[in-house]
Amino acid sequence: MGKAFYILLFFYPLFLLAQPAKKWNPDLLTGVVWSFEMTYETGSGDLIERADTSELCDLLLDASHSFELFDRDQLRRGSWDLQGDILQVPFRGIDQFRLGQLSIDQLELYFTVGRTQYAHRFVRQIPVPSASASNETPVNKKNHRTWIDGEREIRIELTGGGFFGGADPVQRDFILIKENGRLIHERQTVNTGLRVDKKTLSRRQLADLADFIRANGFFDMETRYGCTRIDCENRLLAQPKPIPLRLAVSDGLDRHVVEVGIWPVEEGTPALLTFPPALKAIVDAIKKVGE
Repeated sequence: MGKAFYILLFFYPLFLLAQPAKKWNPDLLTGVVWSFEMTYETGSGDLIERADTSELCDLLLDASHSFELFDRDQLRRGSWDLQGDILQVPFRGIDQFRLGQLSIDQLELYFTVGRTQYAHRFVRQIPVPSASASNETPVNKKNHRTWIDGEREIRIELTGGGFFGGADPVQRDFILIKENGRLIHERQTVNTGLRVDKKTLSRRQLADLADFIRANGFFDMETRYGCTRIDCENRLLAQPKPIPLRLAVSDGLDRHVVEVGIWPVEEGTPALLTFPPALKAIVDAIKKVGE
């Protein structure tokens, strides 16, 4: 039913509801990973589509008005904008939505097909600590796992890194390792085009990789390592253009995202920003299993 529903979007015009604009807090919208949960009809509550747990659909809106959408094994980047209630961001055949709900842990995007209104619901991936828990003794995540009893679900997404330049500039480079161990590595360059490599890791291989990531303190790292000096800011504007690295790891109920503005450090040049040395070991390990 989900696929048939989206086909209808090509035959019906999109009309945003004419309602008074509401002032939204953009700080709630940006800087977090929004994970698609479902599409439903707002009037009846009928479910149109529920997220497939085997397929990633994450949306990240940056405060700089750039976005990153990973949906159905495809990565898309571009710009977004919010004017009143109208959020302009492309998602599954539609370029703009009415912002129907925005809270600390939930986002709903409204749109209409014909005379019927629907909503895409997203939920925040990174849990927000409650006030009652703020006074509790913090748990060292390196030695404490929070996944529920049963099969351990692990998912790893590595995107970007490097520099856009040279004889054959890289346009896309990402590795996705799904919960079932399926590894997909897509690499696209200007001259050679798109190359897709796929293989399946054993359950032991996947668990060993996740244990290595955890043991190296990934879940305790900062979410972003960016420029703090003017020479670093200037390098971001110079050629070849740096491509930020983004690593997202889900291990049971634990999910963490780390971004590095310039990766790796260019050989023969001083380091322009700092990040934990263990992060390089983690990234190298992920790339090694992707070879």
